[in-house]
Amino acid sequence: MNRPRFRALILFWVLFLGFVLVLGRTVQIQLKPHPRLVEIAANKSKWNESRSGKVLLKSRGSILDRNLNEMALSLISKSFFANPKLIDKPSSVAYKLGRILGEPTSKIQKLLSEDRYFVWLKREVDETTARKIENLSIPGIHWNKESRRIYPHGDLAKSVIGVSGRDGSGLEGVEKAYDNWLMVSDEARSLGVRDALGRMLLFRDFDRQWFEGNDVVLTLDVRLQKVMEEELKSVVKEKKALQAIGIMMDPTNGEILAMSSIDGGPNGGEPRSSLRNRAVTDVYEPGSTFKIITAMAALDRLHLSPNSQIYAENGLLTVGPNKIREYNHKKYGWLTLKEMVTFSSNISAAKLALKMGPDNLFKYIENFGFKDRTGIDLPGEARSLVRSPNEWKPIDLANIAFGQGIAVTPLQMTRAVASVANGGYLIEPHIVSYVQSSDEKKERLYQYEAKRIEIWRPEFVRQLRDMMLSVTQEHGTGMAAAISGFEVAGKTGTAQKLKEIELASGRKVKSYSEKAAMASFIGFVPAQEPRFVLYVMVDEAQGVSSGGSVAAPTFRKIAGRALGILGAKPGILKVRKAHSVSRVDDSKFIGKSFQDVLSEIRQWAPEEQKKVELFGYGKAIREEVEGDSVRIYFE
Repeated sequence: MNRPRFRALILFWVLFLGFVLVLGRTVQIQLKPHPRLVEIAANKSKWNESRSGKVLLKSRGSILDRNLNEMALSLISKSFFANPKLIDKPSSVAYKLGRILGEPTSKIQKLLSEDRYFVWLKREVDETTARKIENLSIPGIHWNKESRRIYPHGDLAKSVIGVSGRDGSGLEGVEKAYDNWLMVSDEARSLGVRDALGRMLLFRDFDRQWFEGNDVVLTLDVRLQKVMEEELKSVVKEKKALQAIGIMMDPTNGEILAMSSIDGGPNGGEPRSSLRNRAVTDVYEPGSTFKIITAMAALDRLHLSPNSQIYAENGLLTVGPNKIREYNHKKYGWLTLKEMVTFSSNISAAKLALKMGPDNLFKYIENFGFKDRTGIDLPGEARSLVRSPNEWKPIDLANIAFGQGIAVTPLQMTRAVASVANGGYLIEPHIVSYVQSSDEKKERLYQYEAKRIEIWRPEFVRQLRDMMLSVTQEHGTGMAAAISGFEVAGKTGTAQKLKEIELASGRKVKSYSEKAAMASFIGFVPAQEPRFVLYVMVDEAQGVSSGGSVAAPTFRKIAGRALGILGAKPGILKVRKAHSVSRVDDSKFIGKSFQDVLSEIRQWAPEEQKKVELFGYGKAIREEVEGDSVRIYFE
């Protein structure tokens, strides 16, 4: 066999075997393909399928209110860019593009003259403008599809919904907290395959369609949100306040129905919605709204009744070297526990706290949920500023009793009062009701489950609710919050703000201001079967700034309109008659020891003994007679 023929034969068999191997591999791939190849083929099939689809899909899920009104959605828009290396006449092209884009010719010419291969001209261009640019057919001018986030209601609920970035990721609010649900699925986001050398074979390019994220359904009601923001903006503008905060929550399940943070306009301009959700992220001294906690502690720990009496020292209480006065320098003598809440007596609250001690008051602060975050499903929730009771001096204890020297979030205060409105349960507030798929099936992928624990006995809740009712009735500090046809239970708060002042010596110190204050009102309505708990706070209102004069009227306006929206019907209010209570200073029991009084009572008839209640230990200091019943207090 000659050499050329031998080489040809070898070449033939090499080629033949190679063909057989390729053919065999092809058959193997068809009959039993590698899982990775199946994935690539599936992705390509889906991609091609989406390209030919009739519906333009969104890149990020929508955010809806409880009635499925869209509050945030994504649309696809075109963004234009250029390759300056391919632009022949930058000045001419810049002139044409500038007229269409509404941009200065000089700005565009500078971009087109750069020594680069890529520059953005304008992103998120509307369809009409995009069509005009495409019709120019300029070499080197290209466009790419991008997702554009739209908020149909503008800045409404801005601090709650938040914002998302150009890359489609959530940056604030619900957009951030539920980013994993709203964002495009990993499958859609990874539609790009590289070869062994790392070169893109399939990639997210100019003409691809987008897959949808899931839809997030909020507990918010857009109607209630509008009412709240309108009224908060109104009071901020009228009172020239720094800011206002509002929270409306269903006390039975913790659903946030409305939540807003409004900033005062610069230089007296129009108030505007804040991106910072101060109802959740900021802490404030609650002021007299905190007396609700002190009153509950007095009922439970000190075994007082709403008619138990406290001497309010005629307007001046000395605690060590410090002096405590009533708001507006009012002077009270004997007050019942109910009247302490009704008239908002600082001194009465302070004396109750001093009597029960720091550890006991701290226990009730913990039970009301002020030590921990509420757990709301929003980012950036702040923790309250509550020092250990071991660090409290007597003046600290006295101040905390009426809401100074402690800082909590508005949401924590709302949750605490909700435990009174709902019969004694501490609930977890939440802003999202459920998450559903954005396709036609609307499959629920996540459903919030209400969480609550019982913290108060029903009888104490009823007594405290009745005390809070008196605040909005005649002579109460919150009369301006009363709503015709509805019983409103609530509490006013006026917290003086710490301000830096300069002493005569030139040294700067922080002191509570006589003028700058945070005015607040929190309450629920209807009192017996509440539709919601509503918190209103107005910061540094000009002129008279108290919870009763500024926050309470705003509460009434918001709550009144909200009750109409929710279809609540006014009822016939029952006239509540106060029991007649007399304080007996010259009783034969006052001054006697507990054992002496007990020995004497044991000599009475059994039916008479049942009418006497003894509180405390030591010497008898006070006796109260209510009808046939007698209460004797010892210390």
